[in-house]
Amino acid sequence: MKSRKETMQGVAVVTGAATGIGAAITERLADKGMHLVLVARDGARLEAAAKRLHAEYGARVSTLALDLSQQSAPARLAKWLTGSGTEVDVLVNNAGASLMGPVANSDPARLRGLVDLNAGAMAELTALLLPAMVARGRGAVVNIASTGAYAPVLAPVRTHPLRMWPLMRPRKRSCSPSPRRCGPRRRRPGCGSWRSAPAPPTLR
Repeated sequence: MKSRKETMQGVAVVTGAATGIGAAITERLADKGMHLVLVARDGARLEAAAKRLHAEYGARVSTLALDLSQQSAPARLAKWLTGSGTEVDVLVNNAGASLMGPVANSDPARLRGLVDLNAGAMAELTALLLPAMVARGRGAVVNIASTGAYAPVLAPVRTHPLRMWPLMRPRKRSCSPSPRRCGPRRRRPGCGSWRSAPAPPTLR
């Protein structure tokens, strides 16, 4: 059993806890002495993770196999926690997924499930568990997100047969009385008319 440098009290619920970032987070929390509730779709992996955390850190670990992309899942998790008498001190919203490919070729049901998991479940589960933390005067909510949300998406422009910029480029027109209505346009020197800004270089 590994020694603990710092001890914390309470229970942490970690979603997407079976593998990857979620599994790493559970190890850090177990090392600090927290009891854990692991939530993920794969029950077998959850049980294996629970045994390992108990053996290495002596943590008390509960598991719940649950697909949080289902709309009723957050409420089921909250009900399960209440029924087991579990007071949650830390909620880690780590469960998430991604889909690759054009939207036109995607399964609408899978897209809806993606949004329900990445955004809906996180928001609903937080709203379900946060009030008790506020009432007790202690607790924490940690939301894990991908840096992909902040990355520019250029591949569809490069590979799509249609050139998107010419379709979006504004037509030349005279300026309205209010310059702020003209959008991203530049005033021609010595003239009251306006022209469109130059198109960006073609992506290759």
